Amino acid sequence: MYEFTSGAKSSERAPRYDLLEPEFLRLTAERMAVGAASHGARNYLKGAGDPEFIQDRINHLVAHVLKFAAGQTDDDHFGAACANLNMLAELLRRTPRATSSSVSVDRVTGTQSYTVRDVLDDLP
Repeated sequence: MYEFTSGAKSSERAPRYDLLEPEFLRLTAERMAVGAASHGARNYLKGAGDPEFIQDRINHLVAHVLKFAAGQTDDDHFGAACANLNMLAELLRRTPRATSSSVSVDRVTGTQSYTVRDVLDDLP
């Protein structure tokens, strides 16, 4: 139970979506639309639980971050990195893991979450 300073109560404190920048959301949405046009909307969800696909998303993320940091302007590398983070967040949420010392469980929803290290430990 969360009690606000006003005395109002809620069963849980919601995530702070108000802290997400609209520009980040726009860049992510634009790049996700590029992927949807090429591969189909939410095609990446087929890779949930596939360590090879998850590793590929990580590789793409790092490659785009490095290209952005190097000042390359041949592609929207920042938007691509945002899109890969978006995909990884959902893929990791959906990746089942029966045992892990790093699993956290939301006490209200029962949702399990894992660290990237958890998934990397399972990769070949």
